Order: sequence, then C-alpha cells, then structure tokens
Amino acid sequence: MSSVTQDNVSVSDDNTSPSPEKLHASPDIMQKRNSKNVVLIPQPSEDEDDPLNWPIRKKIIIFACICLAGFAGQMSPNSNQLTFVLQIPTYRKTQADLLNTVAAALAGWMAGPFFFTPFAGLVGRSSVILWSLVGTFVCQIWAAKMTGPDDFIPFTISRLICGLFGVIPAIMGTGFIMDMFFLHQRGKAFAIFEVLIIFAVVGGGTLGGFIAESKPWEYVFWWTLGPVGAAILLVFLFVEDTTFSRDPSVPRRAPMPKSWFPNRVATFFPGTRTQPTGKFAEFKRRAIVPLQITIAPITLAVGTFVFVALGLPIMQASTLAIYLMPPVVAGGYGFSSLQLAFFTMTAWLGILGAQACGYLFNDTIPLWVARRRGGVWHPEYRLANTIIPGVLLPIGLGIYGAGLQFHLHIMVLALASFLIWFAALLVLPVCYNYIVECFLRTPVEASVALNSYRIAFGLMSVFIITQWQMAVGVGWMWGMGAFFVLAVDVLMVMVILKGHSVRKLTVHISENIAATEDGERIIGEKEDVAPASETSGITKEKPVQPHNTDTLVANGVIHNGIDTLLHNGTEMASNGTNGDAPSQITVPSWINGIEETGPSTFEVISPYTNTACWTSTSATPADALRAVDAASAAFPAWSATKPTARRDILLRAADLLEERTEANAEIMRTEMGADVGASQFFVVPLAIKMLRDIAGRITSVCGSVPIVEEEGQSAIVYKEAMGVILGIVPWNAPYVFGIRSAATALAGGNTTVLKSSDLSPRCYWAIGQAFADAGLPAGCLNIITCRPADAPAVVNGMIAHPAVRKINFTGSTSVGRRIAKEAGMQLKPCLMELGGKNSAIVCEDANLDVAVPSIIAGAFLNSGQICMSTDRIVLHSAIAPAFLAAIKSALSSAPPSDAPTLVSAASKARVQSLVTSSLAAGAHLIHGSVDAEPEGKASSIRLAPVIVGDAGDEDPLWIEESFASLAACRVVSSDEEAVRVANSGGYGLSAAIFTEDLRRGFRLAKKIESGAVHINSMTVHDEPVLPHGGVRNSGWGRFNAAEGLEEFLVTKTVTWKD
Repeated sequence: MSSVTQDNVSVSDDNTSPSPEKLHASPDIMQKRNSKNVVLIPQPSEDEDDPLNWPIRKKIIIFACICLAGFAGQMSPNSNQLTFVLQIPTYRKTQADLLNTVAAALAGWMAGPFFFTPFAGLVGRSSVILWSLVGTFVCQIWAAKMTGPDDFIPFTISRLICGLFGVIPAIMGTGFIMDMFFLHQRGKAFAIFEVLIIFAVVGGGTLGGFIAESKPWEYVFWWTLGPVGAAILLVFLFVEDTTFSRDPSVPRRAPMPKSWFPNRVATFFPGTRTQPTGKFAEFKRRAIVPLQITIAPITLAVGTFVFVALGLPIMQASTLAIYLMPPVVAGGYGFSSLQLAFFTMTAWLGILGAQACGYLFNDTIPLWVARRRGGVWHPEYRLANTIIPGVLLPIGLGIYGAGLQFHLHIMVLALASFLIWFAALLVLPVCYNYIVECFLRTPVEASVALNSYRIAFGLMSVFIITQWQMAVGVGWMWGMGAFFVLAVDVLMVMVILKGHSVRKLTVHISENIAATEDGERIIGEKEDVAPASETSGITKEKPVQPHNTDTLVANGVIHNGIDTLLHNGTEMASNGTNGDAPSQITVPSWINGIEETGPSTFEVISPYTNTACWTSTSATPADALRAVDAASAAFPAWSATKPTARRDILLRAADLLEERTEANAEIMRTEMGADVGASQFFVVPLAIKMLRDIAGRITSVCGSVPIVEEEGQSAIVYKEAMGVILGIVPWNAPYVFGIRSAATALAGGNTTVLKSSDLSPRCYWAIGQAFADAGLPAGCLNIITCRPADAPAVVNGMIAHPAVRKINFTGSTSVGRRIAKEAGMQLKPCLMELGGKNSAIVCEDANLDVAVPSIIAGAFLNSGQICMSTDRIVLHSAIAPAFLAAIKSALSSAPPSDAPTLVSAASKARVQSLVTSSLAAGAHLIHGSVDAEPEGKASSIRLAPVIVGDAGDEDPLWIEESFASLAACRVVSSDEEAVRVANSGGYGLSAAIFTEDLRRGFRLAKKIESGAVHINSMTVHDEPVLPHGGVRNSGWGRFNAAEGLEEFLVTKTVTWKD
C-alpha cells in the first residue's frame, strides 16, 4: 500500500503485572521533586516510618555509624598486612607462610557475606551488623594473644573468622544507603561509604606499621579494639533498622517500639522483633539469591571489571612489604615498618582524592547525561564515571611495574601508588552503586555478589604472585596487569552501551531478582510543577506511575505502560471532541528494548479535528544508527533461538494485540481517520491473523538434501536468517504493515528496525509494546519515526549501515525508486510493495448484486487509502447504465455526515485539484462533489465518495494513484479493450473481474499484468495464506505465506566429500 499525499519517507536523490526488570510503586502517589527539579526516586510514602521521610540529621547520624562500623570491621582482619614479616621469628615460619594469614583474612571477606547475609532476613540488618562487630572484637583479642611459637594455626584461624565477621558491616551498609537515600543522592553516599571501606584496608595496615615500629607486633591487633568498640557502642545507641516495603503486596514488619531501650532491644536481640518474613523458606531464598546474582550476566560483566580493577590494587597493597622491606642489595628498598607505613599514605591520598571526586561527580554526571537524554533515567548512566579511571589505572600499574623492574626512585613508586588507588577507588563505588541498582529488591545480596569479585583477585594473587613474577619478571607482571585493565575497560564500554540488553538476560536466571529504576523520569517538567513546600523544598506533580520504561506526558501527567498510552487521549475519534486542548502525549521510539523520548518532537494531526492529537519523538540520524546497532547486537542470540521459542513469543504478541483490539483501533482512528469498520473489524484483526500465521510457519522452515552429480560427494542446502532487516512502513494500515514487516523478519531469525510513518507513530508504538510485553528480547525489534524533513538523512544512513542486509519498503512508487537507488548503491536487496492503479472490470454478464457492493467497498474502504483500492471502474457498455444507476443509488443512501475521513488536509487538496483539472479537461461527475463539506464536520478532513467519468488517457486523475475516496470510470466495448485499459499506466498490484463465466474470468486474469486478480470479489484482498505483491511499477517480491517468509531467508549450500 502507499501514500501519495505524504509518504512515510522521502529519500534524497543526492544520497498489568510489572515486568520482572522493573519495580513498580503505586500509581496514585504524588510525584515529588527537590528544589532543583530532580524527581525523587523512589517516591517516599506518607508513612513516618519510611526511612526516606526521616529527617536529614537522623539519616546522617545513622549513615555515619554504619560508615564507622564498616571501617572498623574492614580494617581489623588484615591489620597486620604490613607487619606480618615481623611475626616470622615468633612462629618460625617463612614469609610465604605468613602471607597466608593475609590470604585467610581475604578468604573470610569473601565467604562471610554468603554465610551471614541470610540471617539479615530473620533478625534484621542492624542486628547482624552489631553482632558481627562483637565477633570481630573477640577475634582481635584472640589474635593478639597468639604469641607462642605453636600458635600459628590458631592465629591463622583467627584471621579467617575475623574476615568472616569484619566484612559484614561493609556489605549490610549498602542496604541502609538504598533505604535512606534517593536515587540522585546514592552516588555521594556510595562514594563516601565504599571509599571509606577500602581506606580501612590500607589505613589499618598503615596504622599497624606505625605501631609496630616501637611496639611488639601483637599491638597492631590491640589498638583496633578502640575503633571496633566505638563502632559497637555507636551502632547500639543510634542505628535503627531501615527495612521498609513500599510495595503494598508485601507485608510490612510490626511497628518498632517508640521508647529508646525497648527499641534497642527489639532492634538488636534476635527473637524480640517481628520481621515481615522470618521463615526458613525466606532464609533459604536469601542464601541462594547472592549466588544467582553472582552468575547473572550483568554481574559477570561488571564483576570481571571489578575483579581486575580492584584486585590489582589489593594485590599491590598486600605485597608492599615483599618489595620495599628487603635490603637494597637484595633488590628491595630497605624500608622499616615505619617507612612502609609512610609510603602507604600515597594510597591514602589517592583514596581521599577519589572520595572527593566521587562525592562531586558520582551523581552530577549521571544526572547531566539524563538531562541530555530527555530526563529519563537509565542505570548505565552511572558508568560514565568509570571512563577516566579506566585510563588512569593501567598508567599507574605500568609506572609501578617499571619502577620495580628498574629500581627507580621511590617517588616514582609513590606516584604510581597514588594513581592506582585514585583510579581504583573512583571505579569501585560506581560499580557497587550500579549493580545494587540493577537488583533493587535485593541490594545487600547484590553487594555480596560483587564483593566476591572484589576479593577474588587479591586472594588469588597471594598464591600466584611468586610464580607469576618468576615467570615473567616483576615489571612484566605489573605490565600485564595494565593490559588486563585495558581489556576489561573494553568490557565496561560494552556494558555502558549494551547494559540494558545484558540486564534483561538476568530474567532467565531468576525473574525474582531483576528489578531496576530503568526508564524513570528523573528530571521533571518544570511547567508542570506545583509551588514548592517552604519547609521541605520538595515539589509535587500530578499522579504518576513511576517505575516504567519511559515517559509519555498527557495533560501534565507523566504516563507510561499499555493502559495509559492506549486509552489516554483517544476519545476524540469517537465522541466528537473538538480538540481545543490537544493531548500532550509524547510517543517514544523503541530502541534496544527501551522507550526513548528525545528533545526533538513533532505534532501528529488527527484528521477528525485537524488539530494535534499528540506529539511524537523525532529520531535523529544518530538515533537511527543506534537502532540498527541494537538490532545487530541482538541478531546472534535471536537467530540462534529455537524456532519454537520464536513462535511462542509471536503467538503471545498476537494474544496481546487481540486483547487490545479496541484500544489499538481507537489509536488508528485518531491518527489517520479510519472508521470503526476499517480499523476495528478489518485492519487490526487482519494483523493478528497475519501474526499467528507467520508464527505457525516458523517451524516449517527447512532446507533440502539434493542428490549431487559426483560420486562420493554430498550436499545440503540451508535456509538461514539474513541479519538486520530495515522495514520502512506507511501510515494507512499500520498494524498490518508493522506486523507483516517485523514479524516475518523475526520469524526467520532476523532482527529488524521499523521506520514508521510520521502520520501514525502511536500505532507502531502499540506494536512494539505488544512484542515487548510478549518477551521479545531487547534489540530484536526497534521502531523509530521522524519529521519528514529528517527522513532522507535517517533512512539513507540506515540503508548504508553495514549491518542492514535487506530493505522492505511499502509506499509510493516515486519514493520506492529512490529507496531502490540507495539500496542499489549498497548492493542490498529490496522487497517492495509500491503504488497501484487498480482496475475492476465489470463484464456484461456480471451479477450487479455482487459487483456493486464489492466495488464500493474496494474503492472507499478506509477512505480509499489502501494500495489495492479500486481506482478504475471499467464497464462493459452493455451493463454500464444498470451498474451506474445501482452504484449511484447505493452511494446516495449514505448520510452525508458519514463521509470518509482523509489522512490530511494536503491529501484532500490534492484530490480536489485532480478532480477540478479533470473536469476542466472534459470529464464529468458521475457521483459526488469535491466542494461539498459534510454537515457538522467542518473541522474534520473529509471527502464524500466521488466517481468521475470519461477521464482521458493522459489525465493525472486516470494515471496517478488517487489514494482517496475517488474512482474513475470508463466504458469499453470488449474484453480486449478492458484488458488494455487495466494494463495501462504501468502499475500492477491488484485487479478484479466480475463475470458469471468462470472460464472467461480466468482467461482475462491471465492477460492482466498484476500481482493478484480477484474474480467476483473486490480488489482489496489481503490474507495471510496468499502471497501479496505487485509487478512493474507496483514493486517486486512477495509478502505473506511461505513466499513471504522466504523473502527474509538466505540460501546456503554446503557440500562435502563422503
């Protein structure tokens, strides 16, 4: 089908239940913002027990206590990391043996969270923190007393158990951050918290080095009792449990006592408080979830980055004594414990610098990116802060390795140490923040998972560093570390670009752990903001549904999801609204599974009111290329997906479209003026039938095993997916064309990008929503539209993209020629359904009871805006009078108010010009008038059916595709003349023959040059089991049926010798 008045592209001659990945809140809340117009995510409840509502003073006190607890717990297990060589005389062990005590602490750090985290679900995070600090306190006393020569094994065990206990506050703290702080505050909080934790790793050893200079080595454990004891006291005095559910479906815990002492007892002593869940099943679930998150694809990707980017600095800190304390003659620097402690202050400076930068930029930069991208939040924006440290870290490692290799001045090593720790500590809080925000339902468990990656390299290095260094030398060992960082830098760039797709894979592991704030509007619309509260500085919007993929703004209300987009603002098509206040819905693009609204938009004009019904995002050329990139990235996995799995997704999408038939039809009526019959009972049901037919054919795709000529040789012929298919689709039957173009490509294992018409973008959005809700992986189907002025650059750029392997286009012949030219320059095949000038031949023996209603329907269904519409009525002279009388009678009986609606004022003006020029050239009106306006419909764009007789052979009305409620009529005297008339003009899409003589019908059908000929039925005939397409100027290739599926497959021959 095609659009003559406004094609969907103009190519220049020059060139219900929430998704498992989203966390939903009540749609009835008021959207609150801060004074800088940043939307508060998550939205705080009205409950005073909600930690988000706590006074900032209370939050800071609790956060400070948790930070101290994390610091004290983390520094204790390896407080001897710089002084373990001093224990060699006591235990009479080698340096490698003492290094194993450091490894034991690291092992405890890794294992402890997996062991203790499940208990948090039974007794609360605060209780687990307090008692883990008590355990740490005891272990430090135990280690300090292990001073005998036979105490090495008990001492090592004390380090292991201390690691098990000491790491717990650092893990539990992430839960407190997520409970107390909004999304735009978490970057600062994570920067402070995580950097302080790592500072404890280095600082504990530094302070131990100072103490060991003048005291026996056991004092490095005694002194830690001070900060650990202070942490125990402050946690008991001030920390409250922050567990709070904003999900009404999840039961909340019983209220905590208000009196201080009963509150403390209920908070910290097991068995005295009520948790929302405390059964063994919940304990088991919490034990399994960290393991599930650990192997989730997104955690594997980010964890690998952390494994290297933080593992190498931990290895550096753990081995300083090995490099710096041996005498100069032995290749070291002859440092004492005091000098070594001073050297570690280079790491202190790097850590403190990283904390300052993190505080300043970890929220600022992601919010800046969000503003630039339309104000919508995506977790990957956090990772922008990893780019610079990803460059600095390998530089620091390279300098460090060179310094050791060539025994450079100690200040070179100091500079390297600063760079290593500055870069590593810029990265760590960002990665923790990102992973926790990928698993909002289980933030502590997400922290446990990433902690295992953080510790693993450092632990492993203890056992391999000697052999590694002996194999390649100290310089190359650290140089290899630098190359490892560069490799994982590339991995992190991929996460930044494709993180959304990787996150979606988590659902395959467990749909209960994947939850994000992806798609939240984080930057508010200023004009919709109510006056700010004088006391809180928080502003309120009208009701929203916060946790959805992207935003659509309707009458000041931010909307998203199927219900709002399908139902909001579509009443004008059916209730006669005058449209004085057009809806402010903004239809997004679908790119890589995400709905994107951008700064560039255009208005969509409803023919019912001739005013804007909503606006649509206008994709830029860069957006279009991103869509192709997303489809290309999704292709390997989708093409490898089993046919039955692809089939099931398509069938689910068909079911969803069927459930939404009425709403989808309403959108179509609003956007392009279709009536109820054409939209709700023809186009939408036909699209659903097509989708089910396509789904059913997926498992029938097969190759062949031909018998080849040569003896001893065999062959097989495969049918394979092509790659990325670009579909350029029009406005006039959007659901049919969207399904036909997208679903057939997907069925064959391809991925696709649809460039939809600017006249019906919301219909195509509805298709994308159905496929997304059906479980289609991100990137497989991308849908964009743009302003007509931008179409050449957008379309040409996609055609030229190397990943695009084929173009399917439905539209006018003139535009099709330019598409084909662009594709030809790239040597890319096209599938094209172009315009038609379709003739209905009425023989003298025709049954008028069949012919008249069929031709009326064929000519005026959907206002004649169908590529197969009957443009020419060719009458045998013997039946012409009777036919004309019958058709005029039938058309005259229709009320004037039922005049068909055309898609645009430009379309109506073009038709009026065609008719006026034709009448001036000698044609005459058989029925209708282009000047009459339907009564009571002055604001709409309508044209009652018009039939013109005796138009000349060169008359544009006779030659050009009308694409409106307009038909031309001509009387002929023979079948031969009828065939000549039908074949004139160069088109060849559809034709009809009305005769009672079936042999005559077949004889004429063979002579008509057309893709389809229908005997005794209208020219508009499109059903899933019949190939559909044209010849000559009406295009090439076929949609529908087996032939349609073949269009999206490539044939590969493989031979082999037996």
